[in-house]
Amino acid sequence: SGFVDVEAGAWFAAPVAAAKALEIVRGDPDGRFRPRDAVTRAELAAVLVRTGALPRADGAVPADVGAGHWARDALASAVGFCRLLDVDGRAAVRPDARATRADAAVALSRLAGCAADRGLSRGSLLARHAADAAWATYNRHHALVASTGLGTHYGDESPFHRLSLTDQRAYVAARRKPGSSPLDPTQMTRSSCIEYAMELAGRGYAAAGRGAEWQRLDGEARNDNLAGTRLAADLVDAGWRAVYVNSDTAWRGKTGPDNEHSYSLAVARSEQTYYDVPLSGAFLDWERDAGKRAAMDALSFGLYVMRGGTHVVAIADGAVHELARSEGPDGHVVYDDVWSQIIDVYARDVYGGGDAGAHKARAMWTSGVLLVPPGVELAGVEGL
Repeated sequence: SGFVDVEAGAWFAAPVAAAKALEIVRGDPDGRFRPRDAVTRAELAAVLVRTGALPRADGAVPADVGAGHWARDALASAVGFCRLLDVDGRAAVRPDARATRADAAVALSRLAGCAADRGLSRGSLLARHAADAAWATYNRHHALVASTGLGTHYGDESPFHRLSLTDQRAYVAARRKPGSSPLDPTQMTRSSCIEYAMELAGRGYAAAGRGAEWQRLDGEARNDNLAGTRLAADLVDAGWRAVYVNSDTAWRGKTGPDNEHSYSLAVARSEQTYYDVPLSGAFLDWERDAGKRAAMDALSFGLYVMRGGTHVVAIADGAVHELARSEGPDGHVVYDDVWSQIIDVYARDVYGGGDAGAHKARAMWTSGVLLVPPGVELAGVEGL
């Protein structure tokens, strides 16, 4: 679960672990969740605001919430944005009073209604939670690297995954940074680029109350041998939109590795598909269009399948989250979670150099299919 006071066998351990991974619950500075303590109105507000990904409501801070209160922003959003919590005649919210079951029921009902009224569909909440999961996963990985020398992701070829749990613990103990804190091997994840992207999307589905739907999609993707374009087709069937992306159509007619880029554009226009993935539109020349660059930066979450499934990455809040392959100290394969601002990636890899690495990246990044969750808009999409 990630909390020292939540036993692995507890009936609530799995939901607590999922909520912590999404940073919906955070615990206290001692690493405790205090599962049997009463919940305050401030704690209820914080959890609901994180669950709904609600923005900060300026000017709505209740009268009895001091400047230094830990939940000041959450209480402002809960009261001012969706009125999740009521205030009394003195505009006081009683942040440290115990929350009742009635408080929780009313707040949940209002959150659902507010989401509908303000266009926060289940799809957009899915995207918001998936984006939060991307940042939480990245931060957790690098915190572990800093403290132990080992991160959360080990590659598919790693001997780590062929070991028993007992042997895994010994394997980790032998390789962690001298003097570092112990690392539980269960924190590590078998990974490839598509596994990582699926993990983030799956967390978004779970937090949006659509976990069963994702289990079905995950099963279909694994039956298709985790092929990027097959995952794309499965997501389109589930209501995602597949948008053909081509950063600079002036590249058409090139030869060599760049020919794939112009060929995919021709096929997309004639067949309305990308490697058999049905397309709903195109997002063209966005590297050269300031408005489209801003639209991509504003995209809360999406999955990008490059060049027929060569690489799959997650895009969250204008940044690319992906796994970069490297080798550990004894030669085992490690996949580090990394992120880059999208514009920086294009500036560096598409236009930034003539070496083999830059050329390969340019050929991969310039065309592909962007999968956008239902309820999420991308301004600038046009017909093919």
